[in-house]
Amino acid sequence: MIVKDEALGVLSVYTRESREFAAEEVDFLSTIGNQAAIAIQNSRLYEQGKKQTLAVQKAHDELEDKVAERTAELEKANAMLRAEVAERRKIEERLRASETQLSRLTEQQEQQLIASDRLVSLGELSASIAHEFNNPLQIIMGFAQELLDDEAPGPRYDGLKIIEAETVRCRELIRNLMNFARPVSGKPEATEIEPIVANAVKLAWQFLLKSKVQLATAIAPGLPPIHADPNQLQQVMINLLFNAAEAMPQGGEVKISAALTPDKTRAVISVSDTGVGISADALPNIFRPFFTTKPKKGMGLGLSICERIVRAHGGRIDVESAEGHGATFHLYFPIAEENTYERAS
Repeated sequence: MIVKDEALGVLSVYTRESREFAAEEVDFLSTIGNQAAIAIQNSRLYEQGKKQTLAVQKAHDELEDKVAERTAELEKANAMLRAEVAERRKIEERLRASETQLSRLTEQQEQQLIASDRLVSLGELSASIAHEFNNPLQIIMGFAQELLDDEAPGPRYDGLKIIEAETVRCRELIRNLMNFARPVSGKPEATEIEPIVANAVKLAWQFLLKSKVQLATAIAPGLPPIHADPNQLQQVMINLLFNAAEAMPQGGEVKISAALTPDKTRAVISVSDTGVGISADALPNIFRPFFTTKPKKGMGLGLSICERIVRAHGGRIDVESAEGHGATFHLYFPIAEENTYERAS
């Protein structure tokens, strides 16, 4: 059995009796031998192909394992890189935020230094300004009021009223300067809230009426007293009422309410108006000295004085406002201790 000149084996044929094979038998047996050789060769090729296939599959599997391993390593490296990038971004954001905060803090400190310098100068000049200006203003007001008494309504009368009003305004500016320049001092005592509100409304009533402002009060019954100076608190209330009226040039409504905080440790007095409101840019600065949204009216000391007075009483003042939607000022005061109230009573 030969394939491609390679002897693969021998096909032996035996007979019972000795004889010679015929040519046809030899051809037949030769054909069988050739077929057997081809079958053996095919079997060998099949086994060889099978082994090669297994080797290729093994190599393929090993390659896939290596690719998967390398892919996992790359994914891990990418994840670490992404985490590092994210961390760097967070650090950069924190640095930018810190830089912005530092810049804002620096600006605030600069503004505070400027304000401090101005306050020092203000303190030095307040006394002399009050003395030098109050007397002439009083004389001007006296003559203006005397002329008003003798003058009939008309252009001259209107002019004299303007002189009187502007003189009062100048006197108020000087008073604000003096109140702000000198330390806030008073005589704290156990004080009921309702009389303070009533007196402030009474003193501001004519101004509110002239400004077409409607007033409502809502004082919770049975409020405990607060430890405060009535005159200073009255000054704060009047200032807030005047500011509310000025914020409503066409008239409007003001509501004063007072109640206890939910934890019943403090009393809160609220003054709300339906005026023009305070812009978001101005809101953080309204208690700063000399800051004003009305450059032609006052010096920007009114709310700063109010804030100092409230803080001196151990309280705080907050504001809620949106431009075009009015404003509400909340004044928080600690309630007076019972033994303090009993001694004052």
